[in-house]
Amino acid sequence: MQEVEMVNPLISVVMAVHNGEQFICEAIDSILRQTFKDFEFIIIDDGSTDSTPALLKEYQNRDPRIYIKKFVQNQGLTICLNAGIQLARGKYIARMDADDISLPYRFEEQIKYLDEHPGVAALGTGFTLVDEVGNHIKDYIFSIYPEVLKWNLLFSNPISHPSVMLHRSVINEIGGYDPQLRRAQDYDLWWRISFAGRLGNLKDIHLLLRQHSERVTNKHQGEQVDSARKIKKKYLDMLLARDIPESVLDNIKGKRTTAKSAAMASNIILDYCHYCIKGVASHISVLIVRQALVKAVRKIVRFVLFPITWPIWIRLFLLFIQFLTIKIKVIFPSLNQR
Repeated sequence: MQEVEMVNPLISVVMAVHNGEQFICEAIDSILRQTFKDFEFIIIDDGSTDSTPALLKEYQNRDPRIYIKKFVQNQGLTICLNAGIQLARGKYIARMDADDISLPYRFEEQIKYLDEHPGVAALGTGFTLVDEVGNHIKDYIFSIYPEVLKWNLLFSNPISHPSVMLHRSVINEIGGYDPQLRRAQDYDLWWRISFAGRLGNLKDIHLLLRQHSERVTNKHQGEQVDSARKIKKKYLDMLLARDIPESVLDNIKGKRTTAKSAAMASNIILDYCHYCIKGVASHISVLIVRQALVKAVRKIVRFVLFPITWPIWIRLFLLFIQFLTIKIKVIFPSLNQR
């Protein structure tokens, strides 16, 4: 087939694969079936030793939008994604995993949203978790509000990595994925993007995420958790200007703890809440403050008689007053102009 030169495609799809012969064809086909057609498809073969290289070659011969870069030795996901980003020419970068399936309207809906919301730098979607043969397991829908997604970074990963579409200019500005990270590199990226722009999600499901024994997040779950904890500590230390013990970060998510650790975790929750709502008075701020109050109270309610928690109760009272103030301003917006 004669090659067709493409100039400035709107989307650069970046996908890495290592020995993905079992699912790679379904993944590629799902991209080629997108209703939005203006894209290039950059596939990084990360040292595959099965039939993956031959399958990729067949697809490349059939569709000129596909470009294959091959590493002889396995490099890991982070290096592969950065290599794909360096090759990308599109205004937007769409992530894809070699064992997942993008639903046909994914790109079309993401492009529409990003064009209408230029301040959003990274846009994910909901996804359906499926088993190896595609049977439904569970649907996952994330918050669509940028402020809430920033708040949720404190507790979890609020964007599905293989569903995301990013502004290439933003990801280049922040230096791509951290090459020092082999795990949770997406979680690190969301933190850095949240400083440079806004995070977002579509409210609908546009991805089938396959659950199987060889998926990286399943094989290396312990490493994922450890890496995510270190990432969270790095950015909270910077934002809150103090050295936070990693053990306290575990307690933020609800693990049993001591009075001292509960007080420290509550302070982090309240400080990060103030960071997220700074300068914003909206129904989203009300939601974030309400969640912060509930989470902080749950941390220290068992230790109400411990003096170390008493300053937290004072902070909670003051935050509750702020909560009421914001809520009144939301209900009566004319008060904001006085």
